[in-house]
Amino acid sequence: TVELVGVLAELNLAEIDFLQLVTDYNLVPWISRNLSPANKVADDIVLEIVRFVGNIVRNADCAQLFANAGLPTTLIELITAKQEDDEIVLQILYVFYQMIFHKCTREQLIKESQAPAYLIDLM
Repeated sequence: TVELVGVLAELNLAEIDFLQLVTDYNLVPWISRNLSPANKVADDIVLEIVRFVGNIVRNADCAQLFANAGLPTTLIELITAKQEDDEIVLQILYVFYQMIFHKCTREQLIKESQAPAYLIDLM
């Protein structure tokens, strides 16, 4: 699983329709479940999933899909749980960085999540 998700995280091809991939294979619940700190998934798998999400949310429609599914809240919980793991925290910050590029998710992140407070706290 780790290697497969790691490969998906590295796919930066314009020809890949990530929205179709995510919806056809119903990946949002799987990603949310595996990123939930309550599920105690191994850190190496969590890291690769977060990297994969960082790649996916470069697409505005995917970013909106994940934002509507509550991913920012899950990522904030994950930052809190994994605050000692610099690589996971860095990759979560990258996901937020990608999401703020899209107008559709920027307002949602700022107004409807605790992401700004946590990002400032990390400074």
